[in-house]
Amino acid sequence: MTETRPPMRTVTGIAHVHTYYSYDGYYTPDQLAHIARARGWDFVLVSEHSNHLSRAAFEELVRTCRALSNDSFLMFPSIEYTCDHMLHILGYGAGYIDDFPTAPAELAGAIKKRGGLAILSHPRKYAGSPGLITSELLDAVDGIEVWNSKLAYDGPWIAPLGNYDFVRPGKLAFCGQDAHFGKHFSSLVFRVRVASLTREELLASLRSGRYTMTNGVFELDPWPPAPSARTRFLRAADTACALALRQARFVRNLIKGTGKLRPRPAIPEIQEREQKEQRQ
Repeated sequence: MTETRPPMRTVTGIAHVHTYYSYDGYYTPDQLAHIARARGWDFVLVSEHSNHLSRAAFEELVRTCRALSNDSFLMFPSIEYTCDHMLHILGYGAGYIDDFPTAPAELAGAIKKRGGLAILSHPRKYAGSPGLITSELLDAVDGIEVWNSKLAYDGPWIAPLGNYDFVRPGKLAFCGQDAHFGKHFSSLVFRVRVASLTREELLASLRSGRYTMTNGVFELDPWPPAPSARTRFLRAADTACALALRQARFVRNLIKGTGKLRPRPAIPEIQEREQKEQRQ
């Protein structure tokens, strides 16, 4: 007898979000879940920095996210790995990789071998060092985070079509909020077609490109758009917006300096586990 799959439905959620399990995050997973539910989001792709993140801490996060999830809401924990030259690779669904390779293309391969999606984070961050994004890396990853709504990178307003130039044939375009605390949250979301809201189903839909990305004004597909008068206009608008953001950041840094990262809040249970690991 043939098993009948449940009908597909559209769920809305956000990606590339940090909690205080990241060294520069602010919210607890519970607080993040509350914010997401209040805004009507169905899922959160949590992505903690690999810096100073122990296996014990990540396993604690996994258990917490599982407890916060149900049939209508999903907290999906993953890791944003820091590679050579400070390149960042999102490893959605790959879990915790002990002694991960720091060469970006090699790390992307390790993420994919574990069944995860390897996504290059915020390519505009590396605009000053174009040699960092190599052909080998673009071939190795599953996709590119073409729209990062953080003001430090693409901003939440204009669809950054220029970043599609990094998306190789057969690869995917992703989006992310890169949210660490309140002011980073934006309206940029994924709209994903799924049969059920589970980790496996969501990952499969993302891998298959069954989604769009939108800020409520502009909507992007997983693959580069065909050339048109509209796309040419958006590319020109994105270029102007990117220039304005760079100038604003330059002025801000002149006035305020680069600043320092927020101290990571103490998490007694995790500190105890890390201390045990160090004694072993």
